Amino acid sequence: MQEKSLSKRREYIRKMVECALLVAVAVAIDLIPFPKWPQGGSVSLCMIPIVFCSYRNGAKWGLAAGFVLSCVQMIMGFYVP
Repeated sequence: MQEKSLSKRREYIRKMVECALLVAVAVAIDLIPFPKWPQGGSVSLCMIPIVFCSYRNGAKWGLAAGFVLSCVQMIMGFYVP
């Protein structure tokens, strides 16, 4: 019985670390400057790792990773477009 609990805990930690690494990759991608379009706006590819996280671990983990990414982006410099 204790072995099953240990297996669940390892799976939870694996998912958490994987999502944290993908959030870090998304932050690194977000730091790459992309050219602005003439009408305003630009392309942001930072959501690709979050979609990958959601695909591998489920919607709950993808939503949590997206929320963490948005919090990190606001801490790094929030601006209203």
